[in-house]
Amino acid sequence: LSAGHRFGQSPPPLVEYLQDILNRYPDGGQILKELIQNAEDAEASEVRFLYDRTQYGTGTLYSSKLEPCQGPALCAYNDACFTEEDWENIQTTARSVKKEDPMKIGRFGLGFNSVYHLTDLPMILSGHHIAILDPHESIFLIDGVRQSGRIWHLKDDAEEIKRLQDQFSPFKNLFEGAEDPFKTGFFNGTIFRFPLRQTPSRLSKTLYDYQKIVDFFESFRADGDIVLLFLHHVRSIRLMTRETTGQSTTDHRVSMTMSSYSEQERETRFTTEVKEALKVPVDSRDTVVSTRRFSIAVSGEPTRDWLVTSYVKGRGISEEARELSEELSLLPWVGVAMPLSGDGRFEGRTFCCLPLPAGHESTGLPVHVHGFFGVSDNRRSLKWTGTDQKSDSAARWNEVLVREILPSAYARLITDATKCCTKDILYAALPDLHNTAPHWDQALNPFFNNVLTQKVVWTPANGGKWITPTDAVFNRTSVPSAVVDYLVGSGLDVVTLPKHVMQAIDDTFPGPSLSKVTPGLLRTTMKKTGVQNSSRKHKLAWLQYALDDKKYDEMDGLELLPLADKTFTTFSKYDKTIFIESEEHPRTLLPGLQGRFLDTDTDIKPPVLHHLRTAATEAEGKGMY
Repeated sequence: LSAGHRFGQSPPPLVEYLQDILNRYPDGGQILKELIQNAEDAEASEVRFLYDRTQYGTGTLYSSKLEPCQGPALCAYNDACFTEEDWENIQTTARSVKKEDPMKIGRFGLGFNSVYHLTDLPMILSGHHIAILDPHESIFLIDGVRQSGRIWHLKDDAEEIKRLQDQFSPFKNLFEGAEDPFKTGFFNGTIFRFPLRQTPSRLSKTLYDYQKIVDFFESFRADGDIVLLFLHHVRSIRLMTRETTGQSTTDHRVSMTMSSYSEQERETRFTTEVKEALKVPVDSRDTVVSTRRFSIAVSGEPTRDWLVTSYVKGRGISEEARELSEELSLLPWVGVAMPLSGDGRFEGRTFCCLPLPAGHESTGLPVHVHGFFGVSDNRRSLKWTGTDQKSDSAARWNEVLVREILPSAYARLITDATKCCTKDILYAALPDLHNTAPHWDQALNPFFNNVLTQKVVWTPANGGKWITPTDAVFNRTSVPSAVVDYLVGSGLDVVTLPKHVMQAIDDTFPGPSLSKVTPGLLRTTMKKTGVQNSSRKHKLAWLQYALDDKKYDEMDGLELLPLADKTFTTFSKYDKTIFIESEEHPRTLLPGLQGRFLDTDTDIKPPVLHHLRTAATEAEGKGMY
């Protein structure tokens, strides 16, 4: 070393840089998700993945080293064209457009490079251009300098493209209905072609064959029913195979259909409002919220309806959230999704626009949750603050999203769900205090404090309606249905809830502030409403419950006392005496007085008779014997 000579750090060779990315980004179906993310950022509506098994000609190639491009390949199509910025971004390996546009998931950032798990020579056709990337820098030269790729203009380089007919033949007639871009000089969409690696390379030793692609598709298919949930542009995804005969078949299809045109308008308005909000500082923006209802159809499965709320926080955001949002260029955006059909609770998944691998980030919540989260290097789980990540901004950001934004988004979903779903579906979408995973449980208190002030519990009274918990009369102890039906028929807003929901309400409203069904409430209501023209079965059920708290004096005035002649009389301290027969004094001693004896028939349960005998004893001979 000597003064004045060149000194400084330099980036690693491109191949080594990409190897490091491959070590961090998972192989398998996750690669398809990265390509879907790029299509979503481009505002594409349709994505197709095609496993092309065709072997194309090798006679007219730019270089014999491109022969591997002519074999089997995975192709990815979407119906949006590259912009000039896209062409720049795909050439800049370490740059992510998320820094400039927080609405984008990561247009050709690090994640796109995970395609090198399966190929050494990605090819791209979009708009007026077709290009090949060569990270080994072993094929293309310009002025004697090795290049990491080459691009052709479909019109300006038409003669060269024509001479290299075999080289570009894999792009002809690849997808049904697409025009020949080499004739028109333009392709209205984008096709990525990833020739499968057949021999080990410096970049990767991983080889891909037919079975690997089948497994590849299967791993993606496992999430096929939920992959579209939090996307705002992509509406259809297909997995396809093109046989060596040239015939293409669709192996799997997922599509989203909005429930109405107004839902589509609402979606368009939401994305427009978010873009407008980005023009002002985060703490000066309006909060932007949208709840949309749609159905997702999956090949060979019943169509399922979903309700999804997207919530972008504006004014009122905490100082910590504002600072982290600006530092990380991430939106305080959380989405929450619930199914509108099903036979019970289901396990929610975590999404960063697309689902993270199952089992790696369990929330314990019965809803799916999306956010612009900070993910681990392998993109399988979220970062959380801990002993080794206390100052990690991405980990702190995740805590902020869960603590501040998720409760509001979740509460909005539930309140909007009251407009379109049954009580059982809604209650199934409410969290269980005991099942929610660590970190995610930070959302529970603010969520319940918000949502339980809304009309989110259902009563069948007055034709059925949603009411607030503070207006409800809760059926807490498995009150007989005959009692509940009577109270509801009398206009009382009785609510029956699953155990996990009732527990959440008790935790939110401690103390005796909430009303509940009690024997005393039944007695009071009956004295106001009466029990005329009611069946014997119902009267006996009401009698049993009304006696349950042993406040026998409060039975006075209720026409629920069963007589041996199968009629009922009123409990009264001052009316005629009603006798209770015994072995020593059977009813036969007073023939013709069945209307003066207590009924002891078999449909009167032993606890009821016990209560009545106890009441008679306590009355000390006044009114009942």
